[in-house]
Amino acid sequence: MERRKIIEEEEFMVRHSGEIPEIAYHNSLYHLSEDQEGPRLGRLTPAEMAGLQTQAMARYREIILRDLRPENRDLSIYRGVRRAIWNWQRLHKFRAGAESCPPHWLALCPSKVAP
Repeated sequence: MERRKIIEEEEFMVRHSGEIPEIAYHNSLYHLSEDQEGPRLGRLTPAEMAGLQTQAMARYREIILRDLRPENRDLSIYRGVRRAIWNWQRLHKFRAGAESCPPHWLALCPSKVAP
């Protein structure tokens, strides 16, 4: 399968992930780069990383907005304002890079430098 198509499929998976998008993001990094059962693409380009990160942030936005909408209060998907605040904080940490590239991924993150 073509590299771009593989990345697009992973972006879709991250975008439609569960309640903690950075987990899906890190799983995708592992799957794409190291997983014995994955495509083993090696180092991702900055554009490929940005695509995956964009989808994780879009998922966070969807979750946050869901939990801020009063019409969702009586639905099982609603987690509450406190959870929206928590997810907002996680999103900002993710965007700042605090959680987007743990130490064992530094070699795969072109924008990060080991301490």
